[in-house]
Formats: sequence, C-alpha cells, structure tokens
Amino acid sequence: MEETITTLTLFNHPERVDEYAKDMRYWAIVCEYLNEQRDIDEAFLNDYLKRVKEYIQQNPNDYHGNGLGFLNMLFPKLKALQAQPGKKQKRMNDFELFMAGNRAWGKRFSPKEIWMINQFKGFIKMKKLDMHILEPIFDINLSKRERKVLMDDIKNKLWF
Repeated sequence: MEETITTLTLFNHPERVDEYAKDMRYWAIVCEYLNEQRDIDEAFLNDYLKRVKEYIQQNPNDYHGNGLGFLNMLFPKLKALQAQPGKKQKRMNDFELFMAGNRAWGKRFSPKEIWMINQFKGFIKMKKLDMHILEPIFDINLSKRERKVLMDDIKNKLWF
C-alpha cells in the first residue's frame, strides 16, 4: 500500500524532504513545507524550482490550486540566498539591508516570513507610515515563535 504524503508527514519527518522532492506528485506539499523553513540550501532550492516549473509547464492541468502560491513564495527566498551585499552593505544588519533594498536581508527568514514582510512594506508605503515599524522583526535574537507574535501584532496594526 502506498503511503499518503501530507504536509504533516514532512513536518514530522523533515529528513524525507529530499525523497519527496524527487516525486513531482508532491511538489505542492514540498513547497508548503519549504515555505516554513529558514535554512534552505540555495543549490537545492534553485534546482527544485526549475524542476517544478518544468513539471507545471509539461502538466498544466496537474497543479493544486493554491499550490502556485506556495511555489511563488519560494522565489524571493532564492533571490535572497543569491544576493550579495555591496562593499558598504557588508557591515549592515538585516534591517539596514532591507531599507537599502538589498534582498540579502531575507537569508535568515523563511519564504513565508519574507512574503509577509514584503506585504507589510507595501501597506506601510500605501498608508505612508514609518518603515521602522518593522525593525523589531529583524532582531537576530528572536525565536521563531517570538517573530510570529511580532508579525501578527504588526499585521493587526496595519490591516485593522
């Protein structure tokens, strides 16, 4: 009997991600799992995104609705991993890189966090607020849970 693979399966067995990434039937599940991860190997992500794009082009009717959203969140993470700070930017912290427009700020964030921070940025610009409202999110000492609480707080301030 074939095992049914779910996102929960991957969260419970992260050591299986390479195995599931090889089977394109599970691409949306792997993407959803990767969107929660902060430490993603650049070469793995680059190769995986190429394979998923190729698979979707060859099988346009075989995608899972919002699976494309999960896929699209991964591209900014790849760009962050590939980004190199300039000479002056090498001494900057992540928030300063963010303010300078260098994508390297996202290296230690998950794809989902990068997406959310970019959403916040758009709302802050639209509402003409001070971008420094985001600075606490960039604190290097925050746990994943603490960062999520901060992001939820900022989301509530911006959306409501």
